[in-house]
Amino acid sequence: MKIYYKNDSEVFIRNKKIKEANAVFQTLDHFSGIDIVEAGENFVLAEEKAEIEYSEFNNTMNQLFLNLINQSEKIRNALKYNKKDITDDLLIGERLINQTSDFCLRILNTKGYEEFKKTNFMYEIADGLESLGDHFFYLYKDTAKDSDFKLSNELLFRLNEYIEILKDFYLVFKNFSKKNYKELAEKIIDLKIEFNKSYPYIKKEEIPALLRLFAIINKLGELLEPLIGVHVEKIEIKKDK
Repeated sequence: MKIYYKNDSEVFIRNKKIKEANAVFQTLDHFSGIDIVEAGENFVLAEEKAEIEYSEFNNTMNQLFLNLINQSEKIRNALKYNKKDITDDLLIGERLINQTSDFCLRILNTKGYEEFKKTNFMYEIADGLESLGDHFFYLYKDTAKDSDFKLSNELLFRLNEYIEILKDFYLVFKNFSKKNYKELAEKIIDLKIEFNKSYPYIKKEEIPALLRLFAIINKLGELLEPLIGVHVEKIEIKKDK
């Protein structure tokens, strides 16, 4: 499904395989204040009815982080205690992550960030947080398929480490300094190296979970570059004398 932002108030959705309206409704459900105004055989035109408060971007971005952290902790606890019956609750959390990230992406697409040169960096972070939400959710969903399967202590340990890194990332995003950024980057690099040590301890059926965990720590590593881009003015550049 391809989504195009035509202008400040219109969204155009095209999908050659659209057969039922539900597919479109589920997509538009991620967007606040969007109504369908025209539909054809393989497209839908939706229009923004509710006015976007662009001053709410920073608050919504903070909420996106908090939604993601809360979701990841629920998933960790569910996997730790082998709870296989909280999918509906997690779907609500997934929806909240998608709504807040889509709100941020809409603002960045239509108006840009308040410091315009940082728009692309903010976009990468917001989009990356939504991807992380997907990886956490499918880590649980894939594991919950088998009622007898329980994640090993080794992988639970890795998951907990990555959630703590996510929290550290949020703190650096909020209160950036060269020191705390350097510490965060070093932790992520070390954890990516440590990840390879998990292989001897996992079972064959744990490979999908291992790959999800790798996707999580890899995405956090990818977000280091836009993170420093958002705070580039706080990096001291020594000029040659």
